Amino acid sequence: YFRFAYEMNGVWFPHGCAINTPEEFIEGYRMFVDIVRSRVPQAQFIWSPNVTLGAVDFVPFYPGSAYTNIVSLDGYDW
Repeated sequence: YFRFAYEMNGVWFPHGCAINTPEEFIEGYRMFVDIVRSRVPQAQFIWSPNVTLGAVDFVPFYPGSAYTNIVSLDGYDW
């Protein structure tokens, strides 16, 4: 299982929306998945955006069902 570039819709990670557009994120995410699957076909991928305040809408960052095996949402009760 890989949870690559999680919380991509937050501004607190270098792979987050403060640096990358949704299109750039999707391109990088799909490239990573393609590379790993070419070497480890049984690999599973978890797409995990953040759902708390400070995060932007995560829907535009969805890479598609062909690149996502599990959807997980991160949220924090501050």
